[in-house]
Amino acid sequence: KQWYQRRVREVLMGSTAGIVKLWAYRVMAVGDVQALMSPVAVFAAIFSRLLWGEKISVFTIVSLFLSITGIVLIVKPTFLFGAPDIAKTYNPLYPLIPFAACVI
Repeated sequence: KQWYQRRVREVLMGSTAGIVKLWAYRVMAVGDVQALMSPVAVFAAIFSRLLWGEKISVFTIVSLFLSITGIVLIVKPTFLFGAPDIAKTYNPLYPLIPFAACVI
C-alpha cells in the first residue's frame, strides 16, 4: 500500500509541475521561462545539504550565486529596475510561476 501512495503522490506532483510550466509558457516569454526553470539545480543543492548533509564546495557556492544573479536579472524586480513600460498589462507575480514548477 505504501508504494501505491508514493506513486500517486509523485504523479500528482509531476502533473502539477507540468501544468504550472505550461501556464508559465502561456503568460511569459519562452526564454524567460526556460531561464527561470534553471533554479532546479539551486534547490537540489540546498535540499541535498539540508536533507542528506552533503558538503557544498566553493565551486557549487559560486555556481549557485551566479545562477541566482542571472535569475534576478531576468525577473527584473521593480525595486531594482523600476516599473516596466507594460506595467498595466504585466502581472509582477508571473515570474514566480516557473519557480513554483521547480519547487513542486
